[in-house]
Amino acid sequence: QALADFHRSVLEQRHILKRTRQLTRRTRKLAEAQWRALLLNMYAQVAGDSGMNRKDFELWLAMLPIEISERLAPETFEGMDANGDGLIDLKEMCQWAQSAVKTMFADRGGVHEKYHTSQDSSSSGEEPQELARGPH
Repeated sequence: QALADFHRSVLEQRHILKRTRQLTRRTRKLAEAQWRALLLNMYAQVAGDSGMNRKDFELWLAMLPIEISERLAPETFEGMDANGDGLIDLKEMCQWAQSAVKTMFADRGGVHEKYHTSQDSSSSGEEPQELARGPH
């Protein structure tokens, strides 16, 4: 009887673990979508008709949460401006935001502890440098 109870308990724990992992993945995807929306919404608020210039970029940085803006180096603008015309158009912003959000939520660290969707004990706490470089 004790062995059967133990076996049943193990099966229940496996089910709980599987469901927890599913919820964690779903939460992470939702959080990534929210961050992309935040970045693009703020872009839309500052960008002119032809895109975001350097001055707009500085305003955009100031609007971001400090956990993000302090991680973006001055050369981030050039990394986002893929065609080098001095303006970050919507296509460039979307490409950069997609890459940056994936980097922010990488298992290596994350945005900031209060924005994590999981408490992975393997997180190093180091800030990923790819965020500042933009898409490759």
